[in-house]
Amino acid sequence: AWATFAAYACMALFMHLSGRGFYQVPYEWGRVLSLAGFGALLTCSVLLKGSLPPVLWLAARLVMSLALFPAFVWWLLTAEERAAVSSLLLRRFA
Repeated sequence: AWATFAAYACMALFMHLSGRGFYQVPYEWGRVLSLAGFGALLTCSVLLKGSLPPVLWLAARLVMSLALFPAFVWWLLTAEERAAVSSLLLRRFA
């Protein structure tokens, strides 16, 4: 698993560095890293499995996956992005 992770990380780095010469993408690194860090934190919550009863652990994982992560993503969006997402959702489910 670690070798696969390292291979994908190297591939992503190589693609980023080689693609920079053709087209400069203005990444918002603060948002990208905060989203990756929050995702990693939720993923590491698997380590709580041994310290909690199974039902409570499952409930905690569901809350984190279905409520906290989307709320964090919504918090990262700008006002313009929120308006666009809201209009898309309203059009889709209205």
